[in-house]
Amino acid sequence: ACAVRAQGRAAMRPGHSVLVMGSGLAGLLHVAVAGTLGAGFVAATDVSRPRLEAAIRMGAAAAWQAGDDVPARLRERMGGGLADLVIVSTAAPGILGQALACVEPGGTVIMFALPDPGTRMDLDLHELWRSGIRLTSSYAGDRADHLAALEILASGRIDVSPLVTHTLPLASTGEGFRLVAAGGAALKVIVEPQT
Repeated sequence: ACAVRAQGRAAMRPGHSVLVMGSGLAGLLHVAVAGTLGAGFVAATDVSRPRLEAAIRMGAAAAWQAGDDVPARLRERMGGGLADLVIVSTAAPGILGQALACVEPGGTVIMFALPDPGTRMDLDLHELWRSGIRLTSSYAGDRADHLAALEILASGRIDVSPLVTHTLPLASTGEGFRLVAAGGAALKVIVEPQT
């Protein structure tokens, strides 16, 4: 629901090119939702190879290391262009500057990940104004977003089962928390109390 809401707020339209920065669970949902809403091209970034592989499985046409020259990669794949929509799904330091360098003039950058309190960034506001880039944020979802997300899932347009990377018995709950905290290949860990 929160990914549906964010992309609605960003005015994502069929044919748009979308870059999702951060391929954790929320970023991967953004990749899938963008594809479902008709994005013409979806790419993802992350620091984790297993998460980049998951982005491809969830529908990204390209997945790059976050430390790469992502604007150059976009231009190479898009015939000189950048993304119409950049979804920031990580709170990594400096990510907003990279996001702004990856969006087309007139495009949108949506801050989805929660930055730490007190986080500051030096922005060239004249350049932001001149390029007509829309910078916005999104959090959670309302009833309509939840209903839309449930309809997408019920229709089978998005298969979220690849996001469940581990299923553990109740006695291994601590291991589940460790796996999620470590990042890497763990995305969604399910704890089943009856096993």
